[in-house]
Formats: sequence, structure tokens, C-alpha cells
Amino acid sequence: MINMKKFYLSIVFSCLSLIIYGQTATDTLVTASPDIKLNSSEPSFDKAEFSKKALQKTGQFSNYLQIITAVNTSKESAAKSINMACNLFSSEDSRVEVSNTNSAIKNKYKVREYLNRLQFKAGQFDKIIIEYADINYASDFKKGTDGNYYATVTFVQKFIGFVDGNIAYGDITKRNLTIVVKSFEKVVNGEAQQAWDVYLADMGVVQTLKL
Repeated sequence: MINMKKFYLSIVFSCLSLIIYGQTATDTLVTASPDIKLNSSEPSFDKAEFSKKALQKTGQFSNYLQIITAVNTSKESAAKSINMACNLFSSEDSRVEVSNTNSAIKNKYKVREYLNRLQFKAGQFDKIIIEYADINYASDFKKGTDGNYYATVTFVQKFIGFVDGNIAYGDITKRNLTIVVKSFEKVVNGEAQQAWDVYLADMGVVQTLKL
């Protein structure tokens, strides 16, 4: 049985710090937001602080889902929220896996397609509630062959759709989410510097249970 400790990410993660610590070649800690500026070619992460920013972006994604699926959201607001949600991902080629309790088939969609489908699905209900809970890191950050750093977050997603005040569909899905730290080059005062930022990547399904 999945242990559900319910809470709304929109409340929890709004309180999280957006500060991430990096370490220079002289071992002096520096702060940077929204990215990590480093003098060395390799990042040195304070895992606790770094994790906060990754989870904060997960919280932002949850907030956008609430706006996209809200009955009173205008088309313009929904479109803006879809764009903002896509910007949280390392690439729009990132995939979101979906499932339901009526079929064993799992499908994967590119993040923008997933959000558009979710907006359409919202029209089938009078109200939709999406909650996240039990968020934990399932792996430490490891360097990939592309030079970026990757970790996996697991969480439980609760989806409830209402029609005429009654639950028309509900499920609880355990998910895994890939977090990626990508490096990029930025120019500051005419000088090229390496920086790092946190993004969401592929989101998979571990298990889906009926409410």
C-alpha cells in the first residue's frame, strides 16, 4: 500500500530557497541564482541545497498543471502556463509517460503534447485535482557521457476528476522523474563563463492504482 502523506506542492515549494551553492577552485563557496557560476570545469554540489532547487522546479510544474486543468482558466492563460511548464524541462523532447487503471498500456508523449492532452482531458471533467506526495531522491547525482549530471526523483501523483460534484475518475500513480544539471556558457562583462542550471527531464510511471 502506498503511504500517502498528502500536501500541495504549490504551498510547500513556495517556501523553498532558490539558492544553490557552487565551489570555486579555491574552495570558496559562492552563490548563484538562477544558475550556478563556477570557475572550475566541474561542479561541486551541496546536495541538500541543490535538491531544493530541483524540487522547487517540480513544484512549479505542479502549479502549472493546476492552472492548465482549472475549469476557469482562459485559453491564453493555459497556453502561457504550457509554455512556462515546457521551459522547466531540459528539452521539449523530454517524454512524459501516462497510464490509467482501465488499461495496462503505457504511452509516452513529448512534454508539450502531454500538456496539451491534459488540457483537453480537463474539459471532460467539472474539476480536476492533481496532488504530489512522498517525494524522495532515488539516486545520487551521476555524471553522464554528455558531461551533464543526472539524478532520479520518485513521488506519488494523485489525480481526481469530478463530474457533478462526484468522483468520475481517480488514480494514484507512483512516478520517477529524471533531474538533469546542464552546463552552458554565459557572457558576463564580455567574459565567457561556465554556468549550470537544473532542469526536469523524462517522467515515467512505476505503478498506477485505482482510488
